[in-house]
Amino acid sequence: MTAALAGEGASRPVRIRNLSVNGALLEGHDFPEEGRKAQLRRGSLCVQGEIAWQNGKFCGLRFDHTILVQEWVKRAGSEAQLRIDATIAQLRSGAESHWLGRSFDRANSVKGIADELLQICERVALLPNMSVELAEDLLRIEALARSLEQASLA
Repeated sequence: MTAALAGEGASRPVRIRNLSVNGALLEGHDFPEEGRKAQLRRGSLCVQGEIAWQNGKFCGLRFDHTILVQEWVKRAGSEAQLRIDATIAQLRSGAESHWLGRSFDRANSVKGIADELLQICERVALLPNMSVELAEDLLRIEALARSLEQASLA
């Protein structure tokens, strides 16, 4: 699985080679120093931790709190992608659109856009060979989506 590791003022793409409720074995380069705090992000998921050890292109990240591993490893299935594609096609055509059983209109379209952006971030985060630039862009898109989500609640 791919993810982004942020720490010491930089973000870098990493591969999660092993994942438990308490930590992760990561593969990458230019890790923060042992004992430093870091943040692991995958799509909309995020966990803080401490670099426990480093050895070449591998490091161990000890999480500050436990995670639900199944949330980190699940992928959007083809049915989810078909729903997204159908919604986008309907929005482009100007027809009334339904997504996850609700109708898109001016009142809930901001929330719908935020939800779609977050799903896109999760799918793109799964791409192999993700660059640092792409990981940083994903984090910015996710932050924008969260802002839209908050705006839709106001």
